[in-house]
Amino acid sequence: MHWSFDFKKIITHTDRVIAKAKAPDIIKLSWGEPAFPPSKKIREALLEAFNKGYTRYTPPAGLQELREAISDKLRRKNKIDADPSEIIVTVGGTGALHLIFRLIAKDGIVTIPDPGWFAYPSVIRVAEADPVWVDEKKYGYEALQKAREELKRKGKELKTIVINSPSNPSGYIFSEKQLKEILDFAEDYSVYIISDEVYEDFILEGKHISIASIKKDYVFTVFSLSKTYALTGLRIGYIVAPDKQIAKELTILQLHTCVCPTSFAQYVALVCIRDRIEEEYISKWISAIKENIQYLDKKLKERGITWEKPKGGIYAWFPLPGIDSKKFAFELLEKKKVAVAVGADFGTKWDEYIRITTAVEPEMFREGIDRILQYYDEIQK
Repeated sequence: MHWSFDFKKIITHTDRVIAKAKAPDIIKLSWGEPAFPPSKKIREALLEAFNKGYTRYTPPAGLQELREAISDKLRRKNKIDADPSEIIVTVGGTGALHLIFRLIAKDGIVTIPDPGWFAYPSVIRVAEADPVWVDEKKYGYEALQKAREELKRKGKELKTIVINSPSNPSGYIFSEKQLKEILDFAEDYSVYIISDEVYEDFILEGKHISIASIKKDYVFTVFSLSKTYALTGLRIGYIVAPDKQIAKELTILQLHTCVCPTSFAQYVALVCIRDRIEEEYISKWISAIKENIQYLDKKLKERGITWEKPKGGIYAWFPLPGIDSKKFAFELLEKKKVAVAVGADFGTKWDEYIRITTAVEPEMFREGIDRILQYYDEIQK
């Protein structure tokens, strides 16, 4: 049987590394999730959810009380004024992106930051759109206008702009000036913005600004419980839509995709957001991440390798000069039992880069770095 969809375009080298990294003795620095244990309160909330009967369908947009709690959180934490009717609870942040791209991007072009999360191109292609990389540091009115004009000459339409702040993989944080330029561009050319803010709580330097706090028109904001609460497996995210009508359309799409997100996971999300559970531990996590970054910085400096420390997020993104990131990642997994993400998957000029997760216990992180750089030294001789 032949399929019309080309699956080779959506399976990345990093996907293959992760699929091979199954042995229990492998140090897994390739995953996009904190390795820290979730709060005891979260574990208790899981049991409570079953005892309270959260095993049935919920409204397609999510539990009303959860959307009300999210609305309160958005005003308090993100300075976004959003009614519960403008919020859709989704099957993780990735599920949120799928719904939005299917609604607004079909047959069009989506700009994504370069470097950018390796799954963006795949999710965009599944929605029958095409990605175009734009340097994240130049992401502003002029660069977007140039990209739009080039696409127009080719008979293509720019429909959507993706921003990710703090960024995966680089930890880059978009400035207020950049965000305002992107908003101005979106208004001038009637282009939607998708703001991926799943790393909002991992700020190492500076501050996080939600673009919708400046202006909500044209903006879809995506959040997730996966990173802040170390709940990647519960698959709960949420969308803040530009208005109620668009939220209704997204809800209909979700209804005919998965009916609703898992009910007991939504209850856990309610407890997390309502009780502000992250305030108990997030500073400890960030301290561990900073300690890990300092260790990596020291080891890279010893080898004369310069890199840019992340300002946010949970990753280190750095070059290993002279390597082929694809070959290096698979050989490292086989010979040193460390899994890393392949730099070549993250954009147009990153063949000599790798991404590793910093949200792990420092002892494991140091061992992983030592093995990575030991192998790098061996192949450089």
